[in-house]
Amino acid sequence: MYEEIKVCPVVGQCPYSPIKINPNHYFLIEPFDGERELRELAVEIGLETRYGKNNFELITADRQISPEKGLFCDICKKIQSCQICIADITPIKNGGSSVIKENVMLELGMAYGFQKPVLVLSQKIDGKRYIPSDLGFIRYIDIPYCDWGGLTINLISRLTGIEGIGYIKKKILPNQLDLIMEMISVYEAIIWSKKYQKEIDGEDAKVIEFRIINKGHPIAIIKNCKYLKNGMILKLFNIESGIEQYCGTLKVFHLQKSDDLAQAYYMCDDDSKDIWGEKVNNILLNNNVLAAFSNRLYVHIPTIFKGTDIRDLEKTVFVTKSMMGNI
Repeated sequence: MYEEIKVCPVVGQCPYSPIKINPNHYFLIEPFDGERELRELAVEIGLETRYGKNNFELITADRQISPEKGLFCDICKKIQSCQICIADITPIKNGGSSVIKENVMLELGMAYGFQKPVLVLSQKIDGKRYIPSDLGFIRYIDIPYCDWGGLTINLISRLTGIEGIGYIKKKILPNQLDLIMEMISVYEAIIWSKKYQKEIDGEDAKVIEFRIINKGHPIAIIKNCKYLKNGMILKLFNIESGIEQYCGTLKVFHLQKSDDLAQAYYMCDDDSKDIWGEKVNNILLNNNVLAAFSNRLYVHIPTIFKGTDIRDLEKTVFVTKSMMGNI
């Protein structure tokens, strides 16, 4: 399918006409504001949920820029070649007034001029909805206040016809809530571990002592914890004569950033049971405190997450938090 452009206000005859329409290409019309990253992520997750990964492409004015064309021609061609446009017409505060950005109105007019289907997004400003009178016919998709995850759900609802976020929340049983929140915590720790694995493996984080409190789990006190995060898992290695020997894992549960310290539970497994048995006895015989042996820490990422892309994990957390009302 092709669209023919007869007259261009910039160059007269369009040198790129006819322009092929690319199926499943979506052009996002948006203001260049501080919310861009969250807006684009919310829209991208909605499209991926509806159509599946790699089955769509989200285009913006500053993505896939063609250097041989001027800015106007580049945007014009993107709008012509997309299947659907998505436009955020939320006004931007400017002094005492709220104004829809000029680029948004221009690109929206071009989209309608090229007879493109347009999904219009709108957010209330100070409790009021600003829709210009000549756009009053629009059936907009609401952006809940400070809730870009809510936009994702509302966009999915429009694309699929399924119920929105309120319906999803009602389907979550009370006893499932803690499990869901625990899952979010695990995913966030994995995301952090993947992002900063090189820094953590290469930094000077070390266990400086072990403690036993109320005959409970051994607790490791870690120094130099700049890149550590609650919930992350670390592998502990004893170093003797330059040789590293695996001694189990540590789960970080408390950060003392002001002192550059972290506390972590020691978790024994079959590979470290014999090594640690002697160490625990030493702790109990020495006032529940043991000065740490020479050691090194490495990030531990569970096998099931090793091949998982960070962005996929971030999307899962983003949508789940939005359903829980925590974003």
